[in-house]
Amino acid sequence: MKKILALLLALAMVLALAACGSSPSAEPSTPPAAEPSTEPSAEPSAEPEAVAMTRPTSPTMVSIAGGSSSGTMFLLANAMALSLNNLAPDVFNATAESTTGTPAILELLENSEADFGWAANNTARDAYLGINTYEGNQFSNLASVAYGYEQVVQIVVRNDDSIQSVADLKGKSFGVSNAGSTTELNARLILGKYGLDYLDRDDVSEQYVGESQANDLISNNQLDGVLANAALGSSGMITLMTSGNCKLLSIDEKIIDEICTENPSFIPYTIPAGTYENQPEDVKTVAVVNYILCRADLPDELAYWFLDCIYQDNENLVLTHKAGATILPENAGIGMVIPMHPGALAWYTEHGYQIPEI
Repeated sequence: MKKILALLLALAMVLALAACGSSPSAEPSTPPAAEPSTEPSAEPSAEPEAVAMTRPTSPTMVSIAGGSSSGTMFLLANAMALSLNNLAPDVFNATAESTTGTPAILELLENSEADFGWAANNTARDAYLGINTYEGNQFSNLASVAYGYEQVVQIVVRNDDSIQSVADLKGKSFGVSNAGSTTELNARLILGKYGLDYLDRDDVSEQYVGESQANDLISNNQLDGVLANAALGSSGMITLMTSGNCKLLSIDEKIIDEICTENPSFIPYTIPAGTYENQPEDVKTVAVVNYILCRADLPDELAYWFLDCIYQDNENLVLTHKAGATILPENAGIGMVIPMHPGALAWYTEHGYQIPEI
């Protein structure tokens, strides 16, 4: 009997405890700690997504150096200045500057007297490495910003049966553009490959005129030819070739190979038949990329926002000159011979473009 009573008592205690445990509390005295939510937030974080570069709050005066006032480099430099002023007036107060060409532009950048500038890769490479004409005068304040366009070496001569090859320019009058310009340096290089020298010898009668001044001189038999270092379809070349008084000369393939092997800034290039009037055949020559450079000590944010503007406004560049069609971010790094500016590199990295190391 005692055992039955003890069993009944134990059972009653169990039922009482179970009833107490299942009764909900109306107000827990201490709320449980909140668990972290695994659901995505409906609103974005108060902190903005990190960006590569802070946008300046006041405009900075910048200059963009181009070539002669009628040349492709200056026309595009001026178009870029307009793009900067129109799209980012809070960042830039930009102007374009006309110069005699790449050597002068490199000097301006090296001395921080210009902020951005066009430059032919072969001359820029020589200056950056301190070789050839820059031996003992190495430039350290240069950085790459963007790929520009191919500058094609175009040798135009009178439509005369006596001139069938570059070698036939011996004893002739030949335009080599401004003394010390990239065009003139290229004239020395190419004529030299044919054994012609106008500095130490008088193999050729050099005339310091370019293609824009050559037309009348060739028409009047005062000039036998001219070397143009320009984008295809430049106004000077169109005038020369439309006149019917001129033809283009090819460079021998062996010499093309030598030039490109000795200096990787040069690439073989074919001017397709029909590019100009009175040009029935392909013309074999070389080209060099024109790059947009800046001074290496330029603040990072200026290089970054420069790219942001010119790539947004590429259509305007193309309307200014068809050479602007290749000024595209996907071309950045092609043929680059000077390291990319850190601000420019930040823009490319943020937008998913890989730039090779130099």
